[in-house]
Amino acid sequence: MNHHDSDVRSRGGSASPSGPEYGESPGDFTSPGDFTSPKALRERLNLSQADLARLTGISVKTIQDWEQGRRTPRGPALLLLRILERNPAAVFEAAT
Repeated sequence: MNHHDSDVRSRGGSASPSGPEYGESPGDFTSPGDFTSPKALRERLNLSQADLARLTGISVKTIQDWEQGRRTPRGPALLLLRILERNPAAVFEAAT
C-alpha cells in the first residue's frame, strides 16, 4: 500500500479507481438495454455469422443461439456488440 492509498482509506474512501475523482461508472453493460439484436447488427454490417465470429472472437454457435433466441448477449460480449453497433470502424480497426 502506498501513501496515497492510506490517505484515501483514512478518509473512509477506497483506493480503487471509482467515484467522482476518477469519473462516473460506465453503467450496466450486463443487460441488453437499448441494443437492437445481434442479427440486425450483423445484417446491417453485411457480415455472415462466421465473419462476426472472426471479428469478435465469439463462437458461431453462440451467435446462432443469440439469433434463434436461445441465449441473450451479456457482459463483455454485449459491451463489444454495443461498441460494434455504435462505432463499427473502431472494432474493425482494433481487429486488424
